Amino acid sequence: MMHIKTPTKENMIMRGNKPMSSYLSYITTAIALLSCSSGFAEILLDDVMDKNLQQKAGIEDLSPKQKRVLETWLNDTFVLKTETVKTPEVSSLTLSININNGKQLRLSDETLWDIDPSDYSITATWVTPFPVQTGDSGNPNYPTLLTNLNTKVSVRAKTATSIAPAPQPEETPSPTLPQQTAPSSNEPQETTPPANPAPSSPPKVVAPPPKQS
Repeated sequence: MMHIKTPTKENMIMRGNKPMSSYLSYITTAIALLSCSSGFAEILLDDVMDKNLQQKAGIEDLSPKQKRVLETWLNDTFVLKTETVKTPEVSSLTLSININNGKQLRLSDETLWDIDPSDYSITATWVTPFPVQTGDSGNPNYPTLLTNLNTKVSVRAKTATSIAPAPQPEETPSPTLPQQTAPSSNEPQETTPPANPAPSSPPKVVAPPPKQS
């Protein structure tokens, strides 16, 4: 018959010539690894503590049954701290209309924005709807920062009350023809004879009336 040795009080206080205080240290170490969290996962000492840490805390000297008792207590008392998954930034604002080649932008909440002229080259390419986030730019003239959440590119802006008129195209003057001046009276005038002059006809001779007797 196999006899199971019942642990005595001395064995419970002293195990492997180590005082009970050394076994209490692993509880403190295990608790330090745990924190209340919205996530839940089962606490397993071999998963949350490496061999080196278990050796320092004295956990490696525990039997599997003793480890399981400790794990049960930890799971009933604490929740394992898990990594939180970062969710992408979501904004209810989107670009609605690009006005005058990026000089003004209208967002989905109907707000209208004048863009800093130094950022025209950026907003000129913002033609399709995308999520937008507003923030502080630190610029007193254009205090709002509009950020494209797709590209993380920002521009400075200020609120506008009306749509600025579109710039009118510059009128190009029509070319002027040189003016023709009349010849001076002192200069000889040249005349060109007709190409086919009509033949001159002989003078007509009219007979005198007869004398009356």
